Amino acid sequence: MALIIWYVLWIYPEQRYELLFGDQGTTETPATVDYYYSTIIGEIGQSSGELLDTQVVSNLSVSYPETKTVISKFESQIMSANFLASEHKTVDLSNADADKLNLLVKTTSITGNPKLKVAMNNTLIYDAELIPSSTTSMDITTSMINNYGSILRITCGFNGWQIWAVQQCGFETIEVSKYVYAPVHLSDSDVFYLQPFSENAELMNILFTPGEANNFPVQLLINGVEVYEGLLKQAEPVTLSVDGDDINLGIDNNITLIAGEGAEYELSNILMRFYSLPSGMAAKYVVFDLPESALSDDTVNFEFELSGIVEPGDVIFEILNTGAKYTVPSEELVIGNNVLGVYTDDLEETGNNVKIYSTTGRLIINEFKVK
Repeated sequence: MALIIWYVLWIYPEQRYELLFGDQGTTETPATVDYYYSTIIGEIGQSSGELLDTQVVSNLSVSYPETKTVISKFESQIMSANFLASEHKTVDLSNADADKLNLLVKTTSITGNPKLKVAMNNTLIYDAELIPSSTTSMDITTSMINNYGSILRITCGFNGWQIWAVQQCGFETIEVSKYVYAPVHLSDSDVFYLQPFSENAELMNILFTPGEANNFPVQLLINGVEVYEGLLKQAEPVTLSVDGDDINLGIDNNITLIAGEGAEYELSNILMRFYSLPSGMAAKYVVFDLPESALSDDTVNFEFELSGIVEPGDVIFEILNTGAKYTVPSEELVIGNNVLGVYTDDLEETGNNVKIYSTTGRLIINEFKVK
């Protein structure tokens, strides 16, 4: 026993510790950190809006045609005119009960060079020389009746200086009609469906080209909300932008075309696109201190690992506490490590607050270091 105690005391301390307590491994000094600050940034910049869904409605057509109903008609009339008097026909429009009427005059032959004169009460609304075998058509509105009077007078008017001459107007027909509208297909609608992830789309674009159109108004609705009212031109492309919140988008949706009086339209291949709204600028902020030894150098480096470019653009570093700003242009950026030299005069020992952002692109930055 004495011999064992003598041996333990005689050997080196390291051997003695291992003998008594076993092998405890080795202790290594950590590697030296070569940066002053490090963090993960993430996504910066702005989004132009993401296309969430696309739907097509094959065809919508409406027909609300304009027709005319005759309210007064004179046929095979020969009217004469001389220097002193002219023959005429009158029509009372006071009971026409229409927003718009039409006067149609067809001539056969004439003698001399008489004029066709049309007046409402004492106001002349048309005055022109007659041409054989011709047709004259003019519309008369309610406002004209209210302003001028309801008695329509159609006259074979004397024309010229040969006061002894007799002139004649040959009329095949003198016809007054009122416009009426009879809906054939007043409205047309269809259903389109959205995926659950796109029913909350913030922006909807509607694109179509009318295959058939005329000069009368039409109305387009999404889920009962008007998105367009007015005239459309045949073969002229149309693009409408609609706020998604305004039209109550859901899984099941309706698109409806409604004809105004006289309208006849056909819309084919109506393309609807649904987007998320462009996002505002996403910026990241970092705050760090620097040792006095770092500020003794002329510059320090901002190193950042660019891992993705969603939309190309510049990266801007704005040092808010000093007002300095540095920009790395889009064309100088590379996927991987990027280095920006920053003057130490633009930095402080404590509280450096750096805003990292892009006003033109959308980028993903992993690690950011100050070295």
